[in-house]
Amino acid sequence: MKFAVGILLAVVTVVRGNVPHDPLTVTFRVQEATERSEVCMDELGCFERGHPFDSPRLQRFISSEPESREKIGTEFRFYSPTNDMIPQYITNLNFSSWSINDNGFNDAANTFFIIHDFLDGNAVWSEVLRTAILDKQKSNVFIVDWSNGAGPRYEQAVANIRVVGAEVGRFIQNLKNSTKLNPLNTVHIIGHGLGAHAAGYAGKWIQTQAKSLVSRITGLDPSGPFFKGVDPTVRLDKSDASFVDVIHTNKPSNLITGFGIEEAIGDVDYYPNGGEYQPGCEKELMVKNVNEDEF
Repeated sequence: MKFAVGILLAVVTVVRGNVPHDPLTVTFRVQEATERSEVCMDELGCFERGHPFDSPRLQRFISSEPESREKIGTEFRFYSPTNDMIPQYITNLNFSSWSINDNGFNDAANTFFIIHDFLDGNAVWSEVLRTAILDKQKSNVFIVDWSNGAGPRYEQAVANIRVVGAEVGRFIQNLKNSTKLNPLNTVHIIGHGLGAHAAGYAGKWIQTQAKSLVSRITGLDPSGPFFKGVDPTVRLDKSDASFVDVIHTNKPSNLITGFGIEEAIGDVDYYPNGGEYQPGCEKELMVKNVNEDEF
């Protein structure tokens, strides 16, 4: 991950135990999932669990419905040149009470959204990236925190990122409606792992609901499990923004040594060192994490 972030910083500067599910638990979850085909969340829209979100079966043997937006608790931590140390905390639910112009938001500047991965709500890299961006240019930076919905069950987090993406899309629309923000010119969404696919959902939401494109989406090691060979609607895709670039540094050489997606899914896909093992990164750490969580 450090390797991918390092590459991204350069690009930003230039361009501006595999423990199986218990069989009884899985059976219960699948049966429970068949009770409802979709869940609707007011301004975010409805989220269906059927096709294409349950296909192919080898990848999506479980198709969970997202948890509520209150449970996921998507929050936006806002940084700008005038408040680059202590963020402001905003959600779509309290957006109307946030005085945009009085809090340092510049609608003429580039606006970045940074979305973390599964079980990664306190990611240091997002703060490092935020600092690097503000050091290089006067920008608006929002770190998207969805840690309450980012685990511990991977398949549930996969479902929850659909809500996270919609929250980001709705937030961008709120900014657009309240300022002169032009998403096509100034909005850049950066996501890691599941956060990369959430970025894709945000781009799709903006296209569907606001009839607009965001300028750019960068995917850092978009997650592979549950996303290999799926319909582009289900994952990050090059159609989700005016420009989509993807950095692959963790694609699998086998089932337990890489969790990134191998497919080329952007306008430009980078595979440093073949996209697999990166010098300085510990393979053992990844295997250890798999053995310790519920996935």
